[in-house]
Amino acid sequence: MDEDLGRVRTAIERHKRRFGRRRMPEKLRTEARRLFDRQVASGTSRTAAAKGVGLPLKTLEGWELKDSESSFVPVEVAMGGTTPLVLTSPSGWRVEGLSLDDARHLLERLG
Repeated sequence: MDEDLGRVRTAIERHKRRFGRRRMPEKLRTEARRLFDRQVASGTSRTAAAKGVGLPLKTLEGWELKDSESSFVPVEVAMGGTTPLVLTSPSGWRVEGLSLDDARHLLERLG
């Protein structure tokens, strides 16, 4: 893994020197994200893993968010109680206190 990490860090630095803040190639983004995820899974903190890859944590989190936003997840609507609905997105934001009709309208608008 150290060899992969060194290779990716070198490629990231080369890209930064040559292109500045321009978007990184998808292949490099995927490799950096894979190494970051592997480090976090092995117990390294997210901050230390980002530093190890050579990118800001916010950048890596943004790449993660874009990946998860494109995925649909199954939901289950339970009818019955008078408890207001709570919607939670895959990225973690919550909307509480909605009626079923309000939730339907919100989901339609968000598309």
